[in-house]
Amino acid sequence: MAKSKKITPGLWSEEEIELLKRLFPSGREKEIVEQTGRTLAAVRQRAYTIGIKTTKSCSWSEEELKLLKKLYKKVKAREIAEQTGRTIGSLREKARKLGLQKKSFRLWSKKDLDILKRLYPTEKSQVIAEKLGRPSTAVKQKARKMGLETKKPHYWSANELELLKKLYPTENTRNIANKLGRPLIGVKNKAYKAGFRKIGRPTFWSSQEDMLLKKLHPDNTASEIAGRIGRSVAAITNRAHRLKLKKCRAWSKKELNLLKKLYPGRTSQKLAKRLGRSVPAVQMRISKLGLKKRTRCEQSRRVVSGVKQKQCYKCKQWKPENMFYRARCKKDGLAVWCKECSYRATRKSLKRRLALRN
Repeated sequence: MAKSKKITPGLWSEEEIELLKRLFPSGREKEIVEQTGRTLAAVRQRAYTIGIKTTKSCSWSEEELKLLKKLYKKVKAREIAEQTGRTIGSLREKARKLGLQKKSFRLWSKKDLDILKRLYPTEKSQVIAEKLGRPSTAVKQKARKMGLETKKPHYWSANELELLKKLYPTENTRNIANKLGRPLIGVKNKAYKAGFRKIGRPTFWSSQEDMLLKKLHPDNTASEIAGRIGRSVAAITNRAHRLKLKKCRAWSKKELNLLKKLYPGRTSQKLAKRLGRSVPAVQMRISKLGLKKRTRCEQSRRVVSGVKQKQCYKCKQWKPENMFYRARCKKDGLAVWCKECSYRATRKSLKRRLALRN
């Protein structure tokens, strides 16, 4: 027998447990449900915790099979499982063995199979799915079961290499991939292995560009400077590193005081806009100053005229600490709700359980 667990007082009475011990072993679960007013899942869970086992066989009766055949095509499996008192997994397995299928399920016709055999080796699964009116996953799964394979050439012909060599320096790579009928990554990898390079602007920096970079670097981001100069962000950061340029804008006392004042109630993005600085710069200064936001527990506590108060999360009222129950699991050692809100919630729950029993 399984180990008995602690039964919460007020849930299952002794009469109910005796009824459970008397009827459950013979498989009379529905009678227990009708007499106690509890769900079938609750009855089974209580029987499991106490260690009661049923001697009823798990075979499907004729009534259950008729109900399954009648409802399976139209009703959801979860609803049928609730009516029969069986799990969804066992219900679906039985339906599969009986050959039952939902109305939404479409069988593959000979015409569909012929189209799949003809198009799958050369066309994409998404194109075939659109023609057949089926999802691409169903097309792939059916092709895998039939043993179909795609016939995509993995080698590069001499004509393709000549065309790649001719177009790659000046043409857009995506356009080349579309012309060759190959993926973009494959074209890039082949061009890299063959040693083809794009014809772009020279790699050296002019004196005018260096002057503009030195002027814009302290107050602008790398992406903004890249847009002004016409180079990539990586090129801007590398050139700034070589020229030993740094963001040397010092923090004033006014800015630091404003940051300390506003940080607990605002995000770093809003602070960056208010101070006119970048978000990483603000975050770095916050970590250096050791600033921390107030926790939820700290926000809900205060001291008024020497009396410690706490805000109830239910009624949102400030009350003295003696109006809250003790809770060791909480950070401040007090419950989240006040005594009045907790009392109302327990009374409401008790009335609901008594109504279900009656």
